Amino acid sequence: MKKIILIGRSECGKTTLTQALKGEKIHYHKTQYVNNFDVIIDTPGEYAETKQLSGALAVYGCEADVIGLLSIDLFLSTYFFVTGHVAYPKSFWK
Repeated sequence: MKKIILIGRSECGKTTLTQALKGEKIHYHKTQYVNNFDVIIDTPGEYAETKQLSGALAVYGCEADVIGLLSIDLFLSTYFFVTGHVAYPKSFWK
């Protein structure tokens, strides 16, 4: 089975999606650290929002087969360069 990493800003629904995919009851839970489940890697929004933590996304991304970006267009244009089907964090280019 393939493993997916969920990346996105704070409160965009990564943990809610994780709970839904796992068949759990949906409840709000602020993710404080990377949760590495069997087939899902749930990351805190701060990892995508801050330069100091964004490198961890590359490390955890290497463990995933699929990278899922949960976002809105404003978020993508603010934090990522999007080329074709690939989004690169702007923090890597500064």
